[in-house]
Amino acid sequence: MSKQTTIRLLIILPIIIILILLMMLIDFNRVVDNMEPLFCVTKAVYEDGGTKEYIGLGYKIFNYNKLNEERIVKIGSIFSQYE
Repeated sequence: MSKQTTIRLLIILPIIIILILLMMLIDFNRVVDNMEPLFCVTKAVYEDGGTKEYIGLGYKIFNYNKLNEERIVKIGSIFSQYE
């Protein structure tokens, strides 16, 4: 790999990581505020009171709305499972 390619890679990789983290933060805050996430799609809706599972670029958001329980929002990796 040439020096120029290495420099470009070292500049582009952190930018991509920062953008993904920013997308996660925006989506998480929107779900906490009872809005739909911008950068995720709904993967599943569970019949426990309306819990929704959203999937984004490398992450999942679980919006737990179980009956007779407090509303909880969790964020995790793409490999996270519904509890």
